[in-house]
Amino acid sequence: MIECNEARELLALEPVSENEALQIHLVRCARCAQYRRQHQVLDAMLPTELRWEAPAALTAQLLALAAAGPAALTAATVVPRRGPKRWYVTTVYLLTAAAIGLSLLIAGQFLALLVAQIGLGAALAQLWAAPSQGLAELLRALPVSQGAIDFFLKLREELLWLLLAAVLWAIVDKWNPQFSLRRGQVSS
Repeated sequence: MIECNEARELLALEPVSENEALQIHLVRCARCAQYRRQHQVLDAMLPTELRWEAPAALTAQLLALAAAGPAALTAATVVPRRGPKRWYVTTVYLLTAAAIGLSLLIAGQFLALLVAQIGLGAALAQLWAAPSQGLAELLRALPVSQGAIDFFLKLREELLWLLLAAVLWAIVDKWNPQFSLRRGQVSS
């Protein structure tokens, strides 16, 4: 047994389907049969409605322009569309920047009031101080860990220098200046 949604999908894909289950469903379901009739009428009307014939005068003008060649196309009364004036564009940019700046100021004031109201400043200060407090606690509990921390800090510094060297190497490798040696030569 086929359901209404399946029947409508089949009708949308193939309006004149000979599917036996679909035909049985259409006999039993008046709504789907009406759906099929509506779409058959629409399918019959669309080709005639979408056909458009250009006026004879327009066709004659276009044929005359094509026959005259490219010179006639440049001499035709085609007015190029100009963009907006420079002062207008500048004004729009300035007003947009002012609106964005004002929005950011209002949002900043709102967030500052919210942070003060909730007491988020003290929590952020504690969160900011937590890594240094954790390191101090680690060094107090395990004094030997100071050597491991120093080693990893020196390793980090060396790796940063290697990263800088790799980036500079990549830049120099991709840089291809075109020097002209002919300027210095004298022709004989």
